Amino acid sequence: RRQVFCWATADKAVSIVRIACGDRHCLAVGMGGKMVFSWGCADNGRLGLWKTKGFVSKPTRIKKLDEQEVIDISCGSAHSAAVCKGTPPKLYTWGKNDAGQCGVVPKRYLDEQNALVNDKKKKDETNFRF
Repeated sequence: RRQVFCWATADKAVSIVRIACGDRHCLAVGMGGKMVFSWGCADNGRLGLWKTKGFVSKPTRIKKLDEQEVIDISCGSAHSAAVCKGTPPKLYTWGKNDAGQCGVVPKRYLDEQNALVNDKKKKDETNFRF
């Protein structure tokens, strides 16, 4: 039997079944994967909320994930991820992406034709499409 944590939102109590923590922020998933909450440092958009600077002191619902059934969550130091049910499963990432940690190649690693460039400034055959 696993322990379930609960807290109240404005309209009802939510049973929390999964929590993930990064360096300065946290995510939590409600029972059935229907609600995802974030709180902590908002810098770099790591919370998935409208706020991108400062601090959010209480768990706040990430409304952009309301239409998804979240089955897993993870936090990096300044980015976050959610795996959602589907065929195939969907991966959503947000937050700091300066080194591609959100799975999207940062512009500094692309040449003028948007081809991936490696450390030796040669084009890589890998093709990223999202």
